[in-house]
Amino acid sequence: MHEEKVKQKMERVNEVRELKKIGCSNHEISRRTGLNRSTIRRYLDENFNPVHASYGKKKNGKLTPYIKEIDECLEKGIMGSEIEKKIRGMGYDGSSSTVRQYITDWKRCRKLYYDRSREGGRKTETIERKNIFKLLYHPIENV
Repeated sequence: MHEEKVKQKMERVNEVRELKKIGCSNHEISRRTGLNRSTIRRYLDENFNPVHASYGKKKNGKLTPYIKEIDECLEKGIMGSEIEKKIRGMGYDGSSSTVRQYITDWKRCRKLYYDRSREGGRKTETIERKNIFKLLYHPIENV
């Protein structure tokens, strides 16, 4: 999809450059194409690149510098609210929901590992909260 958009933009750039070659002014090109004159100036620049400068680069979030500390705390079994207080003391100024979401995802990813490492090697089955009522109030063969 990105390549298609870049191709479309290059077609538009080439259209502008062709109009300039035949002697049209920037004002005339603007009138014919509907583009802003500053856009036309950029398109006429030889160094113009249709790919956005930040395409393909992942931007770090506010939580990124604290992830190592959060992981260590979670390994120790520290509660989420305590972890949030700790990283706020370290300078974190993002939202609480971001911290909670990270902790939830961390626990979900490691759940399988923890289930296998329980004492005695017994497998346990967890029941989602939404399914508990189904189990309590419906015949087992219908659940």
